[in-house]
Amino acid sequence: LKKRAAIDASNSSPQMMIRPYVSNLVVDNRMRRRGVGKSLMAACEAEVAGWISDDQNNNKACATNICLEVTSTNREALGFYRAAGYVIAEGGGSTPGTELKREGDGFRMIDVQRCLMQKDLMQISPL
Repeated sequence: LKKRAAIDASNSSPQMMIRPYVSNLVVDNRMRRRGVGKSLMAACEAEVAGWISDDQNNNKACATNICLEVTSTNREALGFYRAAGYVIAEGGGSTPGTELKREGDGFRMIDVQRCLMQKDLMQISPL
């Protein structure tokens, strides 16, 4: 989980918006469907909720939505995030990227398309 900001958040001006962003969340195949991913996302959302509360009390600006990118062809991940209340961001933004793909005993980089998803923590109850 990252606070995306151009400068140190503790020195941010009221015009600067902190944008919470989940990056590289992966659950080992052997641990899936056991609530691990749900617990990790709930912890991320609770952390961001704290940022929002702290920032509101300190007159700072923190976006109330949490964002992430997911590979457009990863149906399992898309379904997981949708079930958790995430939606494709307005405009359905798709961005090119690369990721590791397992091949036998090794890996190789492949080109992928990612879509931006978000969840507004002020409108949707936590996981």
